[in-house]
Amino acid sequence: MDTEEHPPIDEEESEEDGQFLSAPHDAPGQRVAVLVDIQDMYHAAKRLHSRPLAYAKVLDAVVRDRTLIRAVAYVIDRDGVDQQGFVDHLRHSGFLVRRKPIYERPDGFRKASWEVGIAMEALQCAAKCDVIVLVTGDPDFTPLVEEITTRGALCEIACFPEVAAHPLLHKADYVNVLGREHLY
Repeated sequence: MDTEEHPPIDEEESEEDGQFLSAPHDAPGQRVAVLVDIQDMYHAAKRLHSRPLAYAKVLDAVVRDRTLIRAVAYVIDRDGVDQQGFVDHLRHSGFLVRRKPIYERPDGFRKASWEVGIAMEALQCAAKCDVIVLVTGDPDFTPLVEEITTRGALCEIACFPEVAAHPLLHKADYVNVLGREHLY
C-alpha cells in the first residue's frame, strides 16, 4: 500500500445509510481469520493519532467471543531499520508474522506490497473460516472483499474509517471501527 491518504468517509452519509455501521454477524462457534496490513495501519495510526496501534487490542476487539483460526501480520522490512523487537511483539500478541523486503528494480524504483499475499491467504482462509477480518483501509482490497463473500464467508474490515477507502467500507459485511482505545 502506498502512503497516500484514502478519500475520507462522509460521516453524515455513513450514519444515514448505516451500511457499514450495521451490527456484527457474530454467531457461537464462528471461525475467524484476521489478516493485518501492517504498513497501512501503521501509517493510518501515525497520521491520525501520532501513536502506534496496539495490535493485541485490535485482535481481541475483532475476534470477540468467536474462535480464532489464524491471525497474520504482514510486515515490510525497511532498509536499515531493526524491526525484530516489533516482530517479536506481534508474535507475542498472537500473530503469525510474514515478512517481505523492499524490492528495488534496476531503474531504482522501490516497491513493497503485501496486497497479493494477503489476497491469496484470505481466499485460502475463506474455504476454512466463517469470517475473514481484513485490518486495512486500502481500497485495493475492495475486490477481495467481494470475492470472499462470493465464496460464502463473511468479510469484515477493521480500520480507522476517517482515512479508509469509502468503497471498501461499504462492501464489507461489518466494519470494526478502530479508535484511541486501540492505541498505545
